[in-house]
Amino acid sequence: MTENRVRFLFVYGSLKSDVHCEIGRKQRRLLQAEAEFVGPVTVRGKLFDVGPYPGAVFSDRQSERIYGELWRLPRNLTHLLEELNRYEGCAADSPLPHTYSRKRVRVRAAHVGRVTAWIYVWNGDTPLQSRIASGRWTGPPPAHASNRSSGAAILPRRGANLQQFVIDAVEKRFEAGVDDVG
Repeated sequence: MTENRVRFLFVYGSLKSDVHCEIGRKQRRLLQAEAEFVGPVTVRGKLFDVGPYPGAVFSDRQSERIYGELWRLPRNLTHLLEELNRYEGCAADSPLPHTYSRKRVRVRAAHVGRVTAWIYVWNGDTPLQSRIASGRWTGPPPAHASNRSSGAAILPRRGANLQQFVIDAVEKRFEAGVDDVG
């Protein structure tokens, strides 16, 4: 199935229409302007808290579900997918390794039946990350709600190498003499 034949997108995190935070606001608005909301759906998988946004991982277990939204993509979807790929860190020019990758998944929705949709899946490690057992992401924790210079946490650029971001942050804290680890 070619890229342009997949006409749907499953979103579960910062692109959902009911999320109200700074993270992904531009891309959420673009999705809402160019695509058509189909409705709430679930896919088989596990959801993890990977910082200010969630990460989805496929699962073979029927009981493990991720709750999200299904969107019907426009006929000319190239611009929208390119923008979303940049946001998710998996565009052709995004730094490697990519934090997310765009994959196909089968979903069933009340109004359209069983369809193939795109989903952005997490490529990072999950054992040290927090599992979101409910499968529902409602927004970032308060410390990650925005990047403003009002003392909020400094966030990695979406799609940045998360491991390198953490290493750099720890090194800066060490150089500054901050020691609150133990």
